[in-house]
Amino acid sequence: MNILSSELKKLKIVWLCHFSNEEIRRNLPLSKKRLENIIRKLAGKKPLKANFDFAPWISILAKEFEQFDAVEIHVVAPFRGLKRLTAEFEIRNIHYHLFKPCEDFLLLKYVHKIPFLKKRKHTINRLLIKKLVKGQKPDLVNLFGAENPFFAVGALDFKSIPIYVSLQTVYADPLFKDLMPDYSEERKKYEIKIFQHSKYFGCSGLKHKDLVLSYNPDAYFFKFMFPVQQPKAVFDGHKTIDFVYFGSITPHKGIEELVNALYIVKQHKEDTKLQIIGKCESSYLQKLRDHISKLDLTENIQLFDYFPLQQDLFEQIMKSRIAVFPLKLDIIPSAIREAISLNLPIVTTRTSGTPFLNRDDEAVLLSDIDDVAGLANNMLKLSLNSELREKLVINAMRVYRREFDSTIIAKGLLGDYYSVYNHYYRNVPIPKESLFNENEFPEY
Repeated sequence: MNILSSELKKLKIVWLCHFSNEEIRRNLPLSKKRLENIIRKLAGKKPLKANFDFAPWISILAKEFEQFDAVEIHVVAPFRGLKRLTAEFEIRNIHYHLFKPCEDFLLLKYVHKIPFLKKRKHTINRLLIKKLVKGQKPDLVNLFGAENPFFAVGALDFKSIPIYVSLQTVYADPLFKDLMPDYSEERKKYEIKIFQHSKYFGCSGLKHKDLVLSYNPDAYFFKFMFPVQQPKAVFDGHKTIDFVYFGSITPHKGIEELVNALYIVKQHKEDTKLQIIGKCESSYLQKLRDHISKLDLTENIQLFDYFPLQQDLFEQIMKSRIAVFPLKLDIIPSAIREAISLNLPIVTTRTSGTPFLNRDDEAVLLSDIDDVAGLANNMLKLSLNSELREKLVINAMRVYRREFDSTIIAKGLLGDYYSVYNHYYRNVPIPKESLFNENEFPEY
């Protein structure tokens, strides 16, 4: 079936998500949040940043779906810093309905700390989402990120519309409790409710499928990969740094194991360099700095904060020769796909998704989770072997073009929408070839 055929019913789809990009911000009436930043300064906290990019996959998908006549996309999303309660506009056939979340009201931040009101802290968001979504009368709601309750809970209010959940991080993973410093049982509780309420899921690994099935044995699963930003021309000067990690800086990303691995690498290559780039809680950042100092790696490791603009991040990344991701929980994180698109050879760990990258040919070097010696050995091996680096880059790019190309992903998602629509409203069986194939992801 040609999913772009003019004979198909034109679907109206709502994307329930959270994102930001420069073009969206130009269309919004944004507050400078002067009062709140004064209060934060007095409390010794950093000022709030409103002008930064995040969740680029939404922007990438929107650009792709602009080309499809078979579907009408309505993006419903919270946006901190709005001067008004809602802002609605259209950009190149994509309709945006953004709202000011209750977390953005200064008074409510404190009111919701009161025990008997804490349980109702998402009420305003749910009401706004319900109003904005029902006003469109969609055929389907696609939720991106069930682990973010401040907007994801809105999906619970739709009883007669199919919900397709694109799984990002599955917070219900039992390992989260030990590895996340800010772990919240409340977030897990809401995520499980969404799993039980929804019927259709897009995932990129068997582990996530099995976790959702443990709460909802009647769920249907499609293969869905998040697209990544295609970098523009980036830094092409002399690469002076051996390794780079970029992404969230938390224990579940294996950052301490990476530092320990670099300590081993340094025994063989005294002048080895690593840059670690990403958002990090101040308490964990200090712990990390102390650990780096204890291992006498202060001169070998540079720590960078989150870059507000993704292009600036790419330019900093490209000063390095090799990307390293010592993962513990991720399937195939966007950072790995971005590293591939930047033609960086990759060292990572064996999760429920990363072996997929080596299905046809070796595209990344893998070691077991928490195997510091194995990680260090792969880092050292790759840094000393230019032919291996070139081979991995070529093989990884083949995987990228086949699996992570944004147009291919968008067309696949559009096909999923029609499969869900026909199954939910017309009781048409979902084609077997459209469903998640466990044989592609046999390990975890």
